[in-house]
Amino acid sequence: MNIGLDFDGVITDCSILKAEVAERMFGIIIQPENFKKEFVIGKNILTLSQYVQLQKEVYDSREFGLLAKMVSGTKEYIERLQDENHIISIITSRSNEGLEITKTLLQKFKIDVPVYGVTYPESKLRKAQELQLDVFIDDDYEKLEDLIGVIPHLFLFSWTYNIHISLPQEIVRTFSWEDFYKKIQSLR
Repeated sequence: MNIGLDFDGVITDCSILKAEVAERMFGIIIQPENFKKEFVIGKNILTLSQYVQLQKEVYDSREFGLLAKMVSGTKEYIERLQDENHIISIITSRSNEGLEITKTLLQKFKIDVPVYGVTYPESKLRKAQELQLDVFIDDDYEKLEDLIGVIPHLFLFSWTYNIHISLPQEIVRTFSWEDFYKKIQSLR
């Protein structure tokens, strides 16, 4: 199968990093599990301008971007999928410097997977179609919505910040890399 992966929230957990950067930049303590745009802006914890500035630092600056931590199980299960002859690709909303940071992190993590960047807010649809994906996983529900009816198997990588979202039947919730791997196995 051709499997597409998002980067942030699937391969890396940037919530802890965002919380650290928010404290450093603005002196504001935000629990990592609550670090989603809708929450921090909706609760007036950060302004939209502050959130955009923070995002830029986390994703586009080498100072902070290279500090991102890998989600538990990522390397092990990507390697298992590759060993089983699945074709793995990463499609991220990062571009320019952020894309270069992504590639550097993948080298650091010793994950050998091609990575494609689409400039936010561009949809991942065109690249997913070019790659003829059978499966795509993302932690951002809105990015999966564009793929409904096009990519046969869609998965939402669940975190505290997206667990409240009610999913349509076309999107399956998954809670870890092990869970995702088992669900891929069941598709065979």
